Amino acid sequence: AVIFARKRAFGPFRRAELDEKRKNKEFSAFARNGFGFEIGAKVMAMTFEEAEEIVAEAPL
Repeated sequence: AVIFARKRAFGPFRRAELDEKRKNKEFSAFARNGFGFEIGAKVMAMTFEEAEEIVAEAPL
């Protein structure tokens, strides 16, 4: 889910401010790609540093 967020610039990798429309769009994209609400919410709440650490530890 974190790698997906990085590819799509969601959550901690977001460049723009989060408004309600963008938040719904991001949660919908997580759901369409098989991630549940809880996982999407965890990724959206992460800091950039936490997310980068998870990506660095992910197997290739």
